[in-house]
Amino acid sequence: MSLSQATLSGTVKKNAEQKTTTNGNTVTNFTMDVLRYDGRAKEEKSYPVRVNLWGDNFADLATQLTVGARVIVSGRLQIDQFNSNDGKLVRLLTIEASKVSMANKIASGGAVAAQAMTSHDPYSAPEASQAGSEMDAASEEVPF
Repeated sequence: MSLSQATLSGTVKKNAEQKTTTNGNTVTNFTMDVLRYDGRAKEEKSYPVRVNLWGDNFADLATQLTVGARVIVSGRLQIDQFNSNDGKLVRLLTIEASKVSMANKIASGGAVAAQAMTSHDPYSAPEASQAGSEMDAASEEVPF
């Protein structure tokens, strides 16, 4: 099953790995944790989501995608199903990413002073992409 477009925010759980397929395509993948409030249990639960970044355009981003980094990912969300070795049905969320944004906290005196955002969209025009832009914490609300 595939949904047309989704945007998820979370924390990188497993460092990014870059691989080349047998037909020469480059894929960078990592796992992120997404928090969701469970109304029945009355608590937040963490769900793993596998992220696939296809093409050489994401190669420079792979070094930033390390455990603990905050990310916002947009793309096509899929629910993959398969039987595990012990016969149980496993469902795994995967997002085929088209855009990745890094959200890095900037600390000042022990408190978070601002939220810096860097975005990587290989399909946008070069002048539309501002990799080093910063949000003004006083004038805009942080999206998480």
